[in-house]
Amino acid sequence: MKKTLFVIGLFVIVKINAQTPDFKKNYEDGNIKYKAKSYSLAILSYDKAIALIQMEADNTVKSKAVLSEDKKYISDVYARRATCYYHTGNYSAMKTDAEKVLLLEPENMNALATLAYLKYKAGDKKG
Repeated sequence: MKKTLFVIGLFVIVKINAQTPDFKKNYEDGNIKYKAKSYSLAILSYDKAIALIQMEADNTVKSKAVLSEDKKYISDVYARRATCYYHTGNYSAMKTDAEKVLLLEPENMNALATLAYLKYKAGDKKG
């Protein structure tokens, strides 16, 4: 019984932690820097936001659950960071983030297009 309560308490803390003002502040800060084309600075802001939701994202991937509409912010921050990596030329990190987005949200068109771009750039014109 104590273990069950501990797990439920931990889940509630993680859920509350993901929606804290710190997450929103870092995510919005990254968006502002992205719009200003300061991609390296935006990556740093998105890194801070992802650090706050990392556990929740990993738990979602492990459970193979599809994100609900109110949890789309989890995949959005990874997608934004992947786009920043594209603009800075860090294609391996871009691929990692795009794959994470697809694990969280299998039909995300931006992540599919990102991976298709990488295949095209690598010479796989049909893939």
